[in-house]
Amino acid sequence: MSETITRIYDYLRVRRGLYFSVLLLLTVVLVVLVTRQRYKEDITDFLPLGSKYGQALKVYQEISGANRIVAIIDHTDTTTVGATPDDLTAAVDAFAAIVAERDTTGIATTMVTQIDMEQMEQLGEFIYANMPYFLTATDYARMDSLLATDGYVGSQIAACKEQLLFPMSGLMAQNVQHDPLNFFTPTVATLQQRQAAVNYESYDGYIFTPDMSRALVLFQSPYGGSETSANARLLRFLEDCAEAVDCPGVSIRFIGGPVIAVGNAERIKSDSILAVSLALLLIVGLLFTAFRRVSRLLLIVLAIAWGWIFAMGVLALLRDSVSVIVIGISSVIVGIAVNYPLHLIAHLRHTPSVRQALREIAVPLVVGNITTVGAFLALVPLESVALRDLGLFSSLLLVGTILFVLIFLPQMMGNCLTPAPEERGEPQQSFLHFSHPFGSRAGWAVGTALLLVTLVLGYFSLDTTFDTNIANINYMTPQQRQDMKYFASMVSGLPSSDTNFSPLTSHSSPLKTVYIVSTDTSFDAAFSRFAAIHPLLEQLKSEGKVANESSCHPFLCSLQEQESRLSLWRDFVSRHGHQLETSILSAAKAEGFADGTFDAFLSLLHSDLHPQPIDHFSPLTTTILASCLAPTVTASHSDSGLVSHASSADPSTPGSASCAAPSVIATLNTTLSPEEITSRLSSLPSPHYYAFDVESMNSSIATRLSDDFNYIGWSCGLIVFFFLWFSLGSIELALLSFLPMAVSWLWILGLMSLLGIHFNVVNIILATFIFGQGDDYTIFMTEGCQYEYAFRRPMLASYKKSIILSALIMFIGIGTLIFAQHPALRSLAEVTIVGMFSVVLMAWLLPPLVFRWLVTNSTGYRRRPLSLSLLWHRFRGEHPSTPSYLRHLVYDRYRYKGLAITTTVGRNLRRYVNTTPSACQQPVAVINSGYGELPLLLALQQPSRPVIAIEADDEKLLIARHSANALVTNITFLKKGGLEQIPNIQSIHPNLQLLLLNPSPEDTLSYAPYHPEVPLAS
Repeated sequence: MSETITRIYDYLRVRRGLYFSVLLLLTVVLVVLVTRQRYKEDITDFLPLGSKYGQALKVYQEISGANRIVAIIDHTDTTTVGATPDDLTAAVDAFAAIVAERDTTGIATTMVTQIDMEQMEQLGEFIYANMPYFLTATDYARMDSLLATDGYVGSQIAACKEQLLFPMSGLMAQNVQHDPLNFFTPTVATLQQRQAAVNYESYDGYIFTPDMSRALVLFQSPYGGSETSANARLLRFLEDCAEAVDCPGVSIRFIGGPVIAVGNAERIKSDSILAVSLALLLIVGLLFTAFRRVSRLLLIVLAIAWGWIFAMGVLALLRDSVSVIVIGISSVIVGIAVNYPLHLIAHLRHTPSVRQALREIAVPLVVGNITTVGAFLALVPLESVALRDLGLFSSLLLVGTILFVLIFLPQMMGNCLTPAPEERGEPQQSFLHFSHPFGSRAGWAVGTALLLVTLVLGYFSLDTTFDTNIANINYMTPQQRQDMKYFASMVSGLPSSDTNFSPLTSHSSPLKTVYIVSTDTSFDAAFSRFAAIHPLLEQLKSEGKVANESSCHPFLCSLQEQESRLSLWRDFVSRHGHQLETSILSAAKAEGFADGTFDAFLSLLHSDLHPQPIDHFSPLTTTILASCLAPTVTASHSDSGLVSHASSADPSTPGSASCAAPSVIATLNTTLSPEEITSRLSSLPSPHYYAFDVESMNSSIATRLSDDFNYIGWSCGLIVFFFLWFSLGSIELALLSFLPMAVSWLWILGLMSLLGIHFNVVNIILATFIFGQGDDYTIFMTEGCQYEYAFRRPMLASYKKSIILSALIMFIGIGTLIFAQHPALRSLAEVTIVGMFSVVLMAWLLPPLVFRWLVTNSTGYRRRPLSLSLLWHRFRGEHPSTPSYLRHLVYDRYRYKGLAITTTVGRNLRRYVNTTPSACQQPVAVINSGYGELPLLLALQQPSRPVIAIEADDEKLLIARHSANALVTNITFLKKGGLEQIPNIQSIHPNLQLLLLNPSPEDTLSYAPYHPEVPLAS
């Protein structure tokens, strides 16, 4: 891997034109893709909802008024003498007039300031005019029974006269005119029961709270409850209108789902600006202090910026839109991405050669990148759309940054990165000699202390909990919380002090509110499906399982059912129409009614009715029956007449919303659970029906969040461990690198439990983040330990400085969120501080501690480092003089010195089984000896025979010397430069045996003539 990276570096180094062309072309393409990306702001994307509960949530938002904004008009000082409701109604009128005057774009057309009696009368007119669509066979049986009573028509007309003699509202008079015979009274009463059970008072038609202390004005957001940017514009418009109201002693404020969402978004923005500003100041100061040169800072920023553009550009190819909330949260991933340029630039302070630094640091950078990317890709299979996008975006950001750091950034490095004179100092000693007293009593003391603390925190980690209440990570002002509690009490009938309002929480009660949903591709099909479950609902009522049921039955039905009902109406009119008309006119004349008093009823008998599409019934579907349908039906007409206009609308356009498939909903007050109701529906086609309640939705979300939490932990752990095993080539080193992450995770959970910090839907993201940081740090420490063990040169000092710098950046970057007022952001900071402390501490202590224990003992370096292979050989009782034992001994001398070294040595030892010189006491020279594995094997096999190892590569020769040190004494190591470097070449030439390994043509010409019989190993 290092060779490949350095070859790319060499290739581009001499082709500057190609380098700049490729970089410029890629950047331009990515920027163009970024400009085409679309963004959205839907916080519900973070909920891990499957298809069933995803639809349930959309349905619940439709029918629960999640898009409603309420303007609260009340007195600023309730103790003021003379304050009356008239003051509030004047403020309502003034506010409404200002809104109507300024609303030039039509975003507040749904404003309701009074109970519109005229609208109610129009609704009554519509209901009576369309009554045949609502009547069933049961109603006709009752009507036939009434008409069979002698003198029924006359007695009813007389009763109408008595009613009109007393004062009555216009609605009562309307009932008398449209239904003089009380045929339709049960149907109208059923409709009245369908109205929302909100406890409010009317004062001269204005809407007041039950205590008459607040007047209310209602709005319906045309943007839905989740599009915070659009709702923010709407809310600013309403607040500007409220400020323009000139009514002393009266205040106007706003509450509702969209208002809470906007408040959360604005709180997040203001907190983020504060945190980012503070973090930038501290980070820039920290980096400048560490690197002393602005050019170095600019290169780090350039690498991160290019990685971000790469991620956004590729994401634009894979996704139609992306959440800006995801982009904001994923900014914490910059803390991982900054490691890559940071490590490279920091390493150059110890290795001034860019090529050499690139060669040394490429492997840990790439290994750390792949394990971290794998951890973030573990988010992609989750059901949460936002977490999937977060995993994908974070992975692309890291991939883009590492590509820039390894391919493009080295070409930009020059004298600006070489260490300044004041930065140069004496080389630090290896950790094996100085930096850690591991192996001494202090080392055992450190290890014992770590073990004890880990056991204690591991015990407390069992108590770490996941907070499933989404309301706890919502931001609301004290006034908003008070208002929400009050309005919840209006709906539930509970005292406001006992109400803990949350959009996804409900109050315990003997009866549960369960929603049954019938869904299909169109409303016509959904109505047909719903008709099939109505007999079951009636059966549940008769069994006492359902106390109350609210649905659109029998008022809305399929086209086929409408035709059936109209046929019943025509049959009824054909049998009774003429007689009814004659009897009513005669009785009306006898009672003294004016001509035409009952024309509305008589005209219905002569009406020519036909099946109508659903938008014909919009006066009902947008008012009384609005909670029975999702999405809400508008007055627009489609080709079929049965598909809601809102279902395909652009959410950015006023008057549209993003909705579920056409659904018909029945609301039950029942003792049964949704699961029990679903089992009752099992005989019906289940894909078209589902039942849910708020509690089951909460339970589903909590269960999925808990499952995702466990999945993220296990999947990230397995991905990281197996790739460590693969990349390091040793299960021992994989365990060594994984151990700090496992221990730090126990520390994190234990400290969170002790400090009362909980995981939630937002900070659970940091599970992958912590794994990403942890594996980067431990991989670097493990690679540093291997480097120092192989070359006996200091490396950990460089890695430790860059790790500390990276950790400080993360502490500052996310830790500043601890000053945030938004609970979700503050929870991010809490988990980050605890997590980064644990990760850095474990990365600093455990890899050097365990690695030193593997390769050293109380007397110095072990003859053979500890390994599972060594334990197996000892278990088998292999004799030290056998060839197999000696080969394993030689291989173990190169174990833990780097994957490239151990792989090459292992492969060569298998090849060298038959490459053995004749047994004699004359010297043997191994030319191109590489890492020295063959000379070492020969020296062990024939201890009294001189062995000369000749190698041109300084690093390989150095590793060979250290590997043979203190094991054999009959090896001489020489730098390759010709036969003249072999001592006494002339005197020993006739008996000197040569082993020429991996010969080049020049080697063959130089050495083979001396000994034509020399074995040449290919």
